[in-house]
Amino acid sequence: MNNNAGAVVPPTLFMTYSDHDEFQVYQIVLTLRKQGLEVFHYPFDIPGGSNICEGMKARPGSKMLAIALSPHSIADDWIKGEIQEKVLEPFKDSLTKVFLLNLSVLSGDALSSLPYAGDCEVIDLSSGEQYETGVTTLIRSAGLPSTAPAVPRELGYYEISGVFQPARPATTLFADLKRQIQEGNIDQKYLYWDVRAALRWQRIAVLSNYMTSQMSMNLLVRTAGDIVEEICNDAKCNRVSFVNFGVGTGVKDYHILLHLLARNKRVAYFAYDESFPMIQLTVANIEELMSANPESLGVHYIVDDFDNVKKHVGYMTEMGPPGAPKIIGFLGGSLGNFKEQRIIGEVRDMMVAKDKKDYLLLGVEYIAQRDNATLILNYSDRRMKEFLFGPIQDVTGDEPDWERDFRYEVVASSSYSGYSDVENSKTVVGKAKYGGKEIELFCSTKYERHGLEHFLTEQMGFRVIALFVDQDVPPRYGKYILKLA
Repeated sequence: MNNNAGAVVPPTLFMTYSDHDEFQVYQIVLTLRKQGLEVFHYPFDIPGGSNICEGMKARPGSKMLAIALSPHSIADDWIKGEIQEKVLEPFKDSLTKVFLLNLSVLSGDALSSLPYAGDCEVIDLSSGEQYETGVTTLIRSAGLPSTAPAVPRELGYYEISGVFQPARPATTLFADLKRQIQEGNIDQKYLYWDVRAALRWQRIAVLSNYMTSQMSMNLLVRTAGDIVEEICNDAKCNRVSFVNFGVGTGVKDYHILLHLLARNKRVAYFAYDESFPMIQLTVANIEELMSANPESLGVHYIVDDFDNVKKHVGYMTEMGPPGAPKIIGFLGGSLGNFKEQRIIGEVRDMMVAKDKKDYLLLGVEYIAQRDNATLILNYSDRRMKEFLFGPIQDVTGDEPDWERDFRYEVVASSSYSGYSDVENSKTVVGKAKYGGKEIELFCSTKYERHGLEHFLTEQMGFRVIALFVDQDVPPRYGKYILKLA
């Protein structure tokens, strides 16, 4: 079992910025992650910058810091001086580099007015002419080898095919959501149900204090090459199908596909999600892979409820390379949104039982000795609440009291069997007051490692090929490679 014990880990980049600049920051973070860098980014709207301070304390080893500057941020007390006292000084022994990212046309005088400017490398991202050069400079200064796919010499075309669940028009979805709001329990698929919902998810995935997404993504950024190497060495083939359930923003898929394409002549990628807008986000983020590999990468999407997985196995078999193994991915922490026995059972039924050649790539979040209050804290900032309450606001137009109308609890698996099938797990449940009642908005289960592995191997019939974990002590996130025993 691989626990990354001997891996050489490059410095992690921490970025601080004003939420006014979130879109520019998102573009930079996306580019750096695609290059294989672990990035943690924190808007400094929390007093005293406590979010980035806590994040840096929790990460061992050397670090880099990027300070994003614009007219919105450079006048802030955090940028003008507090960051020196609370970050630059306390972490000076572990900081290998500090970058000033000039996002706007700021004068040299404005930059030099910062008391710590002389110790920083300035990266100019202020104009279209400077942006590409600046990003390239940042990549090189961070010590990253370019992993971007080669740009084709001539413009070509790539094809995307797909299937939709039949008979699910928007009017039906809307009526179902209204009914669920009235009944007080909303199916979590509605958190991602349309374009607005997909954009809300993108916002919390890259900009909120919801660290599950960032930490899970960073683990895959660091280990994707090793994960693919383990699978390809075990599979001993040069063709593969990659099926991912719940595609998110597509950055995790990008890294798996990048390394699969480097080792395989043909890769069929199936993006499976209940939300077509989420698939659109994913396609946008893997577009450069499609452009660079039009002959070897086939992209197919499936827009359907996860309950209908079996219905699409034939389509995946038909569109994938003949006889190739399937890598079935739950890459984030989405397992914790389901009753595990049912959803893992659905996935197991997709896998070829005769020669046991398929793989399950499973991402999970561990409890990691955190108390209930700490588990809840991950879900309690304003951006997360906007995401969770979004379906209700879409339908009603009403806005809650963002402080008083939300309630969270942690339910242990031993309390009752309503949320998790795994022993010693804990499920965070979020609820909001609306229309005189409490409406359940989401549930997310975290696992005790031994209990989860017992469930996967003894109850569900898998064997662990490899495990990759993050750098926290104890680890908070794991990526399992599993096969049928």
